[in-house]
Amino acid sequence: MEGNVQQQKTTPLARELQRTFSSYNKHSIQLKKNLKETNTFFREIRQNYSNACAATISSDSASLEAGQISCISFPTHEEEFLRSTVGAAPYILVLGQDCAARYQLLNCLLGERLLPLGAEAGEACGGVQGIVCKRRKLCFTHGRQTRLSLALPGQYELVHQLAANRGRWDTVPREDLEIHEECEDPAHRLAELEITLHHPLLQVGCSHSSIMFLQL
Repeated sequence: MEGNVQQQKTTPLARELQRTFSSYNKHSIQLKKNLKETNTFFREIRQNYSNACAATISSDSASLEAGQISCISFPTHEEEFLRSTVGAAPYILVLGQDCAARYQLLNCLLGERLLPLGAEAGEACGGVQGIVCKRRKLCFTHGRQTRLSLALPGQYELVHQLAANRGRWDTVPREDLEIHEECEDPAHRLAELEITLHHPLLQVGCSHSSIMFLQL
């Protein structure tokens, strides 16, 4: 399946989420524009008022007025918060202790049997059995080609030979979903499995949404 550029199926649930993300991105773009125009407006007020004061009043008064007018701006922490808020891409977080249920939900969202179910998924983990889960965290992102990779969150991709890279596959190999007990490399044990898909749910307008699959 790696390297395919085929468009994935879209389920009714995925279409509804896609509409929601589209609306979010539309309003986010407008908010970015509003923030930029507001800062421009504040800057013009300060500049114009400063020029007017300098031309009509004494230097002492001008300094006082300039100090007062310089307060017409967002506090730094508020502006940083606004920029991070309007620039954030939407995420879907899938949380829980039952891997089979989460796999099934993700397959439903994506409209295909991408993750293994039943016996193919291996033994149960977590929950009442008290078994420590050996499944990796998953992160689905948008891309033109379907591919799998191991990466440390927000850092870099690991050089590692995945089972999926050794041949064609329709369902993600169970071997790639698990953290192997014999592995002693801390980076390899902490790495997430990044699954890149050309799916409309992961591509909405100019912003890319992501699906995060986490173990509680």
